[in-house]
Amino acid sequence: MPSDNGNRYYVEFLASPSEVPAVLKLKLQERLRTAERDLDVWVQLSSSLLAGIMQNAAVITFPRTRQPRLRHLGPVSFEELMALLVVVLQQTRLRKEMVPLRDSLTQEQLQRVANTLTHLFLGLTWREMETRTAGLSPLELGVVEQVMGMMRQEEAALEEGHLEGFHYLLGQPEFADRQRPAQAAGLLESERIPAMVAAQAPTSAAPRVIIGSGNEHEDLKSFSLVVGRYGLPGEALRTLCITGPTRLSYERAVAGVQFFSHVLGEMQEGVYGRSSLS
Repeated sequence: MPSDNGNRYYVEFLASPSEVPAVLKLKLQERLRTAERDLDVWVQLSSSLLAGIMQNAAVITFPRTRQPRLRHLGPVSFEELMALLVVVLQQTRLRKEMVPLRDSLTQEQLQRVANTLTHLFLGLTWREMETRTAGLSPLELGVVEQVMGMMRQEEAALEEGHLEGFHYLLGQPEFADRQRPAQAAGLLESERIPAMVAAQAPTSAAPRVIIGSGNEHEDLKSFSLVVGRYGLPGEALRTLCITGPTRLSYERAVAGVQFFSHVLGEMQEGVYGRSSLS
């Protein structure tokens, strides 16, 4: 088994550039494009697909900003005294929540309320919205309070992510003894892993390869990580990562991370636009 230094030498000096095969790229893109137009759905599906092609664990963090701002608000009439509220936050994702109504309203009336509130609060954080509620009707105030609650939840969930492929990792020879699978399970099933991965993300577009003892976190020193970023430049850049044993196929992992970084960035731009306020 090569040492961490041996693997590092191979990655830096001997490994040849690799790409995801063109036929596989088309299949993966089709799977993503036929999914629901919601970045959370794309993140979950992408982590599953990335783990599958690498036969190792994949972690992708959800797109978040430190201060979510309102982009669009739209209700969907659901029941007589309930409405499904759809909130789009700039460069993050769709949020949906049921809102109780005091009176029965038509879809047209609900849409007018949504249009008014979108106009009043476009581009604001929940803290800014909180200072501008004077003069709102009880219905409008109730909707705004729901929206601010969603935005607070979004802000608190900055490093949430989705992990797939844990069973692939446990199938590797390195985890054949009884103790190591238990250690791996305790780590990868914890809520800490997305934040631990995100803390080691690259500062440039190129994926970062972290091998064994090169990990900043003691709990990750038995693994190798290939970590990349996705999203719009300068806005809500998030993390995607392949996690595996130190004998990981680094060329394929780098190619997979680069491909999904590119595709997720394109899809995010398609939904939210290149500019925050576009």
